[in-house]
Amino acid sequence: MAKDNNFKDFIEDLVYTIKIKKNSADFITPSNIPMEIRDNINKGQAGGFYDNITCTLSEGFTGIKNLIVFKDVETISSGAYANLTSLTNAILFDNIKTIGGKAFENCVKLKSVKFPSNLASIGSNCFSGCSALEIQSVDFPNTLRNVGRNAFWGTKWYNSQPNGAVYTGPCLYEYKGSVSEETLTLKDDTFVIMEYAIYNKSGIKELVGNGKECTVRGWAISMVPTLTKIKLDYDKVYLSQYSINSCANLEEVYIKNLYMVSGNPSIIFSGTPNIKRLYILNDEMPPAGNITNQSLANIPSSCEIYVRSNLIEKWKSSFPSLNFIEYTGD
Repeated sequence: MAKDNNFKDFIEDLVYTIKIKKNSADFITPSNIPMEIRDNINKGQAGGFYDNITCTLSEGFTGIKNLIVFKDVETISSGAYANLTSLTNAILFDNIKTIGGKAFENCVKLKSVKFPSNLASIGSNCFSGCSALEIQSVDFPNTLRNVGRNAFWGTKWYNSQPNGAVYTGPCLYEYKGSVSEETLTLKDDTFVIMEYAIYNKSGIKELVGNGKECTVRGWAISMVPTLTKIKLDYDKVYLSQYSINSCANLEEVYIKNLYMVSGNPSIIFSGTPNIKRLYILNDEMPPAGNITNQSLANIPSSCEIYVRSNLIEKWKSSFPSLNFIEYTGD
């Protein structure tokens, strides 16, 4: 192994030296990594410990400055690298799909993270308290579908974001600060509106988005007393329990294609007694089981529900107590 202390060279040597295998006997520990690498880790230069399911830090290496999480790791477990107060850089290989909650919490010197290109989920409070962490928007992969609440609380990146809609790749992470716009237009192809993203954001009157598909997480659009209209012009819309609720003045909801209601369907649209018009403009009925007879239980019986003419009898059959009307628009 080269003696050059340059971090890039060190990584190349480390990856070359250690052959990663999907075998429980091959996981790296202080006892079986080569002595020359172990010495560098002890000096705080680098660390990378893993097993085949989760990635956690071996005890006794709290002085690590540079962290490498290797190939064949798919999940970094919750709290795996929390409170490493000397950690400054982390490189996560592309096989990683999930970073658990609080995985890097309170790593106060952590400045940079190379996110995996296939990353799907970042857990709640994952990087909270990482006050030195800076992230360029291009560093968030387009594969992201979940970013937990307060995942970046207190980071330099989050603190530098202007008030308004804050995105982590294709996810609307949250609406930061006081509301300065009556119409919130989501950026093109926003795939997910995260939990509590627009929670209690009084001042927003209309929410508009369009694209291929969009998932609205629990409490994403809730407790917004000024909200009167939602337009989700997506090819597929997935609603989670509590996703749209407690918006007392909501009058109109337009959904191009309601594909699925997940979780407890009876909670959708709770606390929205003034909905007057609901547009569900599917070209075909959702797959069996995706929308149950409880999914629209909180829609007032007086609400006009507009659907395609070829499906109106099927909707009426599924929800006989509701007021379905043939949609005559485009």
